[in-house]
Amino acid sequence: MFSKIRKKIGTKRCADIFHQRRDPLQAKGFRNEILTFTDATPLIAKAQIGEERAKALKKKEKTLNNTNINKVAKDKDVRIGAQSKHKFWRGYKKHVSVDMRSGLINKVAVTKANKTDADGMKF
Repeated sequence: MFSKIRKKIGTKRCADIFHQRRDPLQAKGFRNEILTFTDATPLIAKAQIGEERAKALKKKEKTLNNTNINKVAKDKDVRIGAQSKHKFWRGYKKHVSVDMRSGLINKVAVTKANKTDADGMKF
């Protein structure tokens, strides 16, 4: 549902609405960013990995990885992310920072899947 709203009004307007709701809470002391918890979740893109791997092989690439996926993918921003040595996905990563005192969301970011969790909230 959020993606439909974002497409209709745009990413900047979504951020403006979020800040209009969040900032007054901070001004009244209901939330702060002294103690926060940040977590990342995979956002898996539509699976076309088979087609992309075939295109990469046709271009004489040995493997499909983050250095060559943008040459064969329809979505030029998509990347391959990993949660462990054996768990990979193709898509993006959602980062959420929560104020531990109030439980309210401080920040939300969506990055390429290969962005580290630590770098995901640097914006």
